[in-house]
Amino acid sequence: MYGTTTDTQAGSTARWLVAVFFALAIVFTPLLMASWFALCPEYGDPACPGTSHPQDYFPAVRAAQGQLLQLFLLINLLVPYIFPLGFIGMGLASWRRAPWLTIVGVAFGWI
Repeated sequence: MYGTTTDTQAGSTARWLVAVFFALAIVFTPLLMASWFALCPEYGDPACPGTSHPQDYFPAVRAAQGQLLQLFLLINLLVPYIFPLGFIGMGLASWRRAPWLTIVGVAFGWI
C-alpha cells in the first residue's frame, strides 16, 4: 500500500543514495580532470592536448611510458561520463537555495 513506512524508508534510502552518488561525482570530477591534464603525453605543455600543433602530439604519445599512457587513456574514457554528472550534481546542490541562478549557471556552463 502506498504511503506505508516501508515506502517512506525506501524513498529516503533512494534519495540518500542519489545524494551520495552525486557527491562522489562532484568530488571526483576535478580529480579526474587534474589527472587527465597531468598525464597528457606532452608533459610540460600546459595546453596539452592542444590543437595548435597536432604534429607534436604523436611523437609524444610514442615516447610516453606504456603504463602512464594506459592510465591517461582510461581517464580519457571516464571524463566524458563523470564530468556531466558532477556538473549536474553541483546544479542539484544549489537548486533549493537559488533555482533561477542554478538554471542560468548550468545553462551557461554547458555552452
